[in-house]
Amino acid sequence: MQGHDAAGERAKGDAREPGLPHHAGKTLWPREANMRQLGVLRLAEAGAAATELAVPPAQQSASGRWMSPTSALESPRAVAGGGVLMVGVLGQPVRAAGTGRIVYLGSGIRGYGNLIIIKHDESFLSAYAHTREVGVHEGQEVLRGQVIAQMGVGPHQAAALYFEIRLNGKPVDPLPYLSGEK
Repeated sequence: MQGHDAAGERAKGDAREPGLPHHAGKTLWPREANMRQLGVLRLAEAGAAATELAVPPAQQSASGRWMSPTSALESPRAVAGGGVLMVGVLGQPVRAAGTGRIVYLGSGIRGYGNLIIIKHDESFLSAYAHTREVGVHEGQEVLRGQVIAQMGVGPHQAAALYFEIRLNGKPVDPLPYLSGEK
């Protein structure tokens, strides 16, 4: 992001906006600064190389804290960067994997389509990419299992959901959380 003057033009000689946080010499607008603080800007750097993983689809964890955000036609596939790709049917419900608050909703991170990020507590976030027909808004509290969107078109032009859990800003394998192992 670059600094802008009142007319919306780039400020001459300075890419930094006074009073706003900065990172790598660039101004971070409030939403981007919040996203960087939450550790979600790295989503765009995650890549999409998938490897097969055999885990049962759509199950609730034994602890009751986490549940699968959707059912899948095949076992979720691990994706470089820490998340899983869940292939399904266009328009099927996508549910909050845990109770929390929507902290980001939009398509501003390239490669993730419509993205929803839920903050569950001070340590955990969950991310839902390639959604459509979003039924929530930023700042809204959601309950585990609440429908938040529909599955949209993911990589390779197929119906899919990219799902990620972050612990202290770093992506973790979500499958042990969804199965109740963690």
